[in-house]
Amino acid sequence: MNKQLSIIAGFLLAVTLLAGCAGTSGMKEVQVDTLIPAEVILPSSIDKLLIVDRTVYTGNPFDSNEAIPTNAVPGEANDAVQLFLIYFFRYLGGSPRFESVVATEMLTGNSLNREFPRPIPWAIVNDLCRRYQADALVAIEVYSSDFNVSNPRRPSSAQQSILDDPQQSQFSVRGAGNVIFGFRVYHPDTETIIDEELYRHDETWNATGPDPAQAAVNLIRREQAIGELIHLAAAEYARKIAPVYVPVARKYFGESRNAPAMVTGSQLAEEGKWQEAADTWEAGISQAPEREAGQLAYNVAIAYEALRNPDLAREWAEKASVEYGNGQAKAYLAELDGQRSLLERAKEQLRGSGGVQLPGVQIQ
Repeated sequence: MNKQLSIIAGFLLAVTLLAGCAGTSGMKEVQVDTLIPAEVILPSSIDKLLIVDRTVYTGNPFDSNEAIPTNAVPGEANDAVQLFLIYFFRYLGGSPRFESVVATEMLTGNSLNREFPRPIPWAIVNDLCRRYQADALVAIEVYSSDFNVSNPRRPSSAQQSILDDPQQSQFSVRGAGNVIFGFRVYHPDTETIIDEELYRHDETWNATGPDPAQAAVNLIRREQAIGELIHLAAAEYARKIAPVYVPVARKYFGESRNAPAMVTGSQLAEEGKWQEAADTWEAGISQAPEREAGQLAYNVAIAYEALRNPDLAREWAEKASVEYGNGQAKAYLAELDGQRSLLERAKEQLRGSGGVQLPGVQIQ
């Protein structure tokens, strides 16, 4: 794992721990979006990405290296790649960095040995980019998946005597799945491949049942397992090449006997009316006891993060922590400060793209 991915993983783990440790009664949980930077910084001249399926295998091993335009008959592999394209397009669409479009044309290229074919000829890359008015081409060039199910097993008599648990003595079965994708990003202006990755992810699923047949029935289906892995692959590669918003769990105060604004604002938040919730909580601070005033100020900070305004979120978290001594706000403020380096990197990437303006993300 490279340094940036380690930082992001650490940040997301810290967020999870923060949400899980907030254990104060009367708190509610919400998913808010936070902006993380891309791992690979594409040239600032690239504003529009063309996404192309190059995984069609014609049965002729020579075709796999030639990137021949084709109208393939949908099959399992083709359906899987189409599912990937849906997820990938959706994740890129959530990034403020790029506009993206999926080509209707498909190209031959998927190899049987799970290796990259020869690069797409630049004449084809240039023609497709001109046709779609795109600045770069993202090609899915390799796809493979597998899902195997083990034979149902039952704990040995010795294990059962140790466990002494009827549930644990049931038959168990395991499914092991994996997907492999090959990605390339072509830059026609410089005629260079600016990113190439052979992505692989393995996962296992377990199920139990009173007999072998029921254990197998309870196990995840192949289509669902592969679908989950495809979804993960789309999310991870989108995050690699584009700054994107990722959901994180936050908690806010939703109940109070001494601050009616707490409850009113909470109802607005549950309806997704975060600006109205922030205004309601802020208005209630002056009329609330000190403890509840700190909770209200903390809630305002959460509201502004939900509104994708990290600067105001930090301002209100500091107010809740320093002026009112709110413990949740203190931990939350430390989390926001830890997130700042990632946000600054994402802002720099947006700045390089020509100044996409976001609430609370000032592009100079």
